[in-house]
Amino acid sequence: MAIFNPKKGEIQTMLTEKIKELRSQINEKRADMNAKIDEAQAKAAEGDLQGAKDIKAQIDALKAEIEDLQQKLKDLEELAGLQKEDVPQDAPQDAPQAEEKSNKEGETRSMAKERKILNPAKEEVRAFEQYIRTKGEVRDGLTTQNAEVLLPEEVTADVLELKQVSYDLAQYVTVKKVGTKSGSFPVAKRNAGVLATKEELAEIEDVAGDMFIDVEWDVQTRAGKIALSNELIEDAAIDVVAEVKKQLQRMVVNTNNKNIIELLKGFTKVSATGLDDIKKVFNVDLDPALNKQVIVNQSAFNYLDTLKDVDGRYLLQPDLKAQSGKSLFGAEVIVVSDSLLPNGGTQSSPKYPVIVGDFEESVAVFNRNQVTAQWEKFDSYSQGLSVVVRNDYKVVDPDAARYIELAPATQESN
Repeated sequence: MAIFNPKKGEIQTMLTEKIKELRSQINEKRADMNAKIDEAQAKAAEGDLQGAKDIKAQIDALKAEIEDLQQKLKDLEELAGLQKEDVPQDAPQDAPQAEEKSNKEGETRSMAKERKILNPAKEEVRAFEQYIRTKGEVRDGLTTQNAEVLLPEEVTADVLELKQVSYDLAQYVTVKKVGTKSGSFPVAKRNAGVLATKEELAEIEDVAGDMFIDVEWDVQTRAGKIALSNELIEDAAIDVVAEVKKQLQRMVVNTNNKNIIELLKGFTKVSATGLDDIKKVFNVDLDPALNKQVIVNQSAFNYLDTLKDVDGRYLLQPDLKAQSGKSLFGAEVIVVSDSLLPNGGTQSSPKYPVIVGDFEESVAVFNRNQVTAQWEKFDSYSQGLSVVVRNDYKVVDPDAARYIELAPATQESN
């Protein structure tokens, strides 16, 4: 026989009214706090920092009151959710211990179920379920737009970062830290001169030719910025600021790569139709003392990587130290994207770019400084992020590299 409590309905009604009252108080306090936030931000924008701090104290007090009311609301909702499980109709009347045990187990299950539902992470889902069960009568906790209920939305807490090549060509060239906006960098020329024979008491002859090259730099400022609203920063499930800083730093690397490639494209051009022409650049055109490396784009690398010698062995050899994992004629091969170093010629008859030389002696990067800044924009309730690089890119020795345009006539076998 079911247990009947004559006051049960009245108690539930009182609890429901109290819960509604607490929710109303919480909403009013939140509205007051939002108004105070607007007022504090206006004071700060006007330069009245003391006034903004005074209002900040009121905001903290309202926040504490809201947290207290939310705790009371949580306690009442838990109490309102407690239910005694009805005793089955066929239960013996002389089994009080079984009835007590059943009630305790029912209360335990009900409390566990209520705690699970009241989990903040599931609150919106619970509200939607209530809306469905009550056919739209209960709407607490739901977001509505144009009288339509929006389904709960899941927000991921990580960022899918598209894969990209992480090479920085600045690691292969000379990087010089400078302390002024402009100046010159003396470079000792490759010296092939010899000393002249001197007769006894004869004057020493002057050394022929200049012994140094002056590489002049003039630092340029390269910068970019972005504004992020504080609402975005506060509401996002990810660290937006850290992600944006990472992307800004990536733009610094892209700037290095673009400017270095543009300088290398201006070196002496050599036309080639096969590997013999490339070998001539290695063996004859460039000084044997140079520490040679090879920069190619994806298309040129693919072409070279398919060539085989008469014994069927691939001409590009494995090299664990190389960025690409391959070497050509013993020189490290560095692969860049076709978008950074595009092919010449036409699509049907391409000219593949192959840059050969000692890049440390070819190009120099003169760095003045690099600054990453972050500041508060009170007038728009946002934050500004910027990166500023002051540097210059210059050719050091125009004879230290060659820009080869490879237009293969036929597939080679050497």
